[in-house]
Amino acid sequence: MALTNNETDENDRGLLARLKPQGRDAISIVEYLIILLVLVWLIVGRDEELAEWRFYGAILCVVAILLAHAFQQRLGLFFKDQSRTDIFLVSAISLLALVATWLSQNSLTIYLPAMITGMAFRLLQSHIALVLSLIVTGLWLLIARSFPNTDQDEFLGYVVSLFLGAFLFAVIGMLIRRNNQQTERAQKLASELQAVNIELLATRQRDKELAATEERMQLAREIHDGLGHHLTVLTVQLQVAQKLIEQSPERVAQIIEICRDEAQAALEEVRRSVTVMRSTPLDTRSLEDALEKLVNDYDQISPLVVIFEMKGEPYELAPAASMTCYRFVQEGLTNIQKHANEAVLVEVAVDYKADGVRIRVKDDGKPGREPEGHSGYGLVGLRERAGQLGGELRAGPDENGGFLLELLIPTE
Repeated sequence: MALTNNETDENDRGLLARLKPQGRDAISIVEYLIILLVLVWLIVGRDEELAEWRFYGAILCVVAILLAHAFQQRLGLFFKDQSRTDIFLVSAISLLALVATWLSQNSLTIYLPAMITGMAFRLLQSHIALVLSLIVTGLWLLIARSFPNTDQDEFLGYVVSLFLGAFLFAVIGMLIRRNNQQTERAQKLASELQAVNIELLATRQRDKELAATEERMQLAREIHDGLGHHLTVLTVQLQVAQKLIEQSPERVAQIIEICRDEAQAALEEVRRSVTVMRSTPLDTRSLEDALEKLVNDYDQISPLVVIFEMKGEPYELAPAASMTCYRFVQEGLTNIQKHANEAVLVEVAVDYKADGVRIRVKDDGKPGREPEGHSGYGLVGLRERAGQLGGELRAGPDENGGFLLELLIPTE
């Protein structure tokens, strides 16, 4: 099948890419130059007395060394293990170099053992590279001892030149190997850092979403606990006004005034909720003062008798705990206003103990209240607040009659 011009160009570029030095090491370029130099010298400086099979065999060995360099990445795919690939590559080149030396009987091949030493220290572990280099160097010298017309002085020159060149290439190879290891380590650390940054960004996004969800839940609780209380009072007062509109106009006027105040308070609650609760009833007063004011206001507008009792020595609570206590009393009074049957007396007790604060809101109404779990969102929201603080909320009929709400917030 004929190849198109584009396919031919791609094949040429692929062959050229393989012939280029592999990796970023400068020593790879030197290795290619040494191989090419030996190859050219064997061809140009051919000894007429050398048998043709020796000449062509030596040329084929050097070409094989060149191809081994060019296709070393393919060898990596074949072995699927970089350390095995490197050992095979250096061993094969060493064998080919020794065979080329024996076939050519040319002293210029002395550059090949030096090159192999550099490769060994660049690619292999130091102890393996040292053993392999000594073996290759010793075998080359053994082969060189049999070169024709080689006297003692010339052989000593081979020994000195070979060991100096091998030492120089070994040092360069070790430096490049160390640099490569540091580069790989830096790349690995950079990759891990990038992964950590991605995870941090994902965690930050999750935290934002969680914070937004918590803020919406908090906002919903604040709207229910604050606005719901005032709207309940409005509803009760308007029902009373509807019954008294003909019998007692003066009383209706008072109720309308109360409703106006409650509507204004409800509007303030809405504004605070919209501004993400930047202002709360506890901003300008302590929890004890805020609860006392809440009970007194309730006592003034409600036909029920409210008793407020404070036990123990008050101490400062966390803002979230203080707000939960306030909303608990507020929700309890609201539920009594909506659900208590024939209730006359309401008791609100706050007890400061060493292990926590216990608050009770109790009425003396008759049975018939909605069972727990059907009392609306208020108790659910309060239970969530208490759970977040490690506290506990209980709601149900009291053994002495009436209905009891009890909240425990630990000091921790």
